Amino acid sequence: MINKRPPHVLERFRRERPGNIAISSVTASELTFSVIKSGPERNRQARTVFFDLFDLFPLDASVIWHYCEISNNLERRGTPIGSLGAMIAAHAKVLSAVLVLNNVREFSGVDGLFLFLAPTLRSPMNQAWVMLLMSF
Repeated sequence: MINKRPPHVLERFRRERPGNIAISSVTASELTFSVIKSGPERNRQARTVFFDLFDLFPLDASVIWHYCEISNNLERRGTPIGSLGAMIAAHAKVLSAVLVLNNVREFSGVDGLFLFLAPTLRSPMNQAWVMLLMSF
């Protein structure tokens, strides 16, 4: 997205009012960890530019119960997802936000979660996923 690619995803984001699109603080933490591990200064700069596009939605205590319910339900069904993915899903549910990502497979089993598939969306560090929250 930093290089205006994919253009259709960037255009979709630009049509939104400021504050309607944000990145979860969980996703921000994961991306920042990847940047620190990778080392190059250009990745730190790309992270900063990328984060400037969005507001940051912090977690609050209301996410806790949703996280536990999501994790428990998926585990009972035999389709668990990672802890951070469950936290992001819970965050989106609490905010009644749409979760934008490039692969819905992991999150499709979460009841009541609104998903938007953006298959060509990538993070500035070229990771194969980015999870953004859109509130309406």
